[in-house]
Amino acid sequence: MGTIDFYAYFSERYKGQDFSELYSRSDITVSACRRVALDAGIAIIAAVLLEFICTYIFYYIAVGLLNLSGDELYRAIIRQSYGSIVSYLPKLAAFGFLYSKYRRAEHLFTKYHTSPVWLLLLLLALIVFGMWGSNITNAVNLLLQMLFGAGEIPNVMDAAAPTSLTSGIVSLVYTMIVAPIAEELIYRRFMLGSLRVIGDVPAVIVSALIFGLAHGNFDQFCYCFFGGIIFGLCMIRYGSIKYSIALHMVHNMFVTLVYYSDVIVSGGGLWQTISGALSTVGSYIISLCYYAGPAIALLLVLSDLPRLERVSGADRYKKLTVFFSPVFVAGLLLMLISFI
Repeated sequence: MGTIDFYAYFSERYKGQDFSELYSRSDITVSACRRVALDAGIAIIAAVLLEFICTYIFYYIAVGLLNLSGDELYRAIIRQSYGSIVSYLPKLAAFGFLYSKYRRAEHLFTKYHTSPVWLLLLLLALIVFGMWGSNITNAVNLLLQMLFGAGEIPNVMDAAAPTSLTSGIVSLVYTMIVAPIAEELIYRRFMLGSLRVIGDVPAVIVSALIFGLAHGNFDQFCYCFFGGIIFGLCMIRYGSIKYSIALHMVHNMFVTLVYYSDVIVSGGGLWQTISGALSTVGSYIISLCYYAGPAIALLLVLSDLPRLERVSGADRYKKLTVFFSPVFVAGLLLMLISFI
């Protein structure tokens, strides 16, 4: 095959479409879906490389800022800001550019009508699947230890535990506000919003996989993957990330307050009263999810929430295979390497 033939073949195989002229997702061609997967793979690779660069650039800036003051609050803010910038800024740039190419297809997406009451069920399911995800991680780790003598997977929550009330409050603010807004914008609005061109169901699952891999460690992968499915389901059903952001905020607040309660729920006064009450509520919700997990999962399955539009069109099975695109798979493998 000559050079001209190769470019002609490549152009035809990954030929895009003008989505503004389409009236249904069933009219989207397989080649256009391949183009979406190709662009998504390129965006993932770009995000990983940009994160590598930002890590070194902002590391020296953060070290310089840390040397300017010994104040505990100041240092806690600098550390959290450094982690957030390095983690979120590259993905905002890469995935935001990807989304700008495919937002013209939004008029093709199904509009669902969902009552806000179902947000409570999604919150309970989020906690249930999070616990099950942690159990899967522990089971896999135990199996690896038995078969290969592998070491224990480090607990990220323990490693990031605040050492004082000041650092605990800063951690709570970033976990409860910064992380939900940035992550929902990156993974639900940008990544899932781009992949919806192919179909709602694969978009939720694949974006959740990317969300899990982006955390860069085995300890968080499973429960972040399951959590990503719930957040994606929430975003699509309600048609806006403001609902998934709210769900993400409430979840992170309860988990952080309960897990770090010995440090955060202290200090006296009104703060201790409010944070202590929220921690208690969070503990009750987690206990409910622990014992009623199967019932909550069954209720979610039987509800209307998981019923999303599947891949449509005559070539729907071919459209699903686009996620095996070499560039897209290479992007996922590159994210997986960060686990090591």
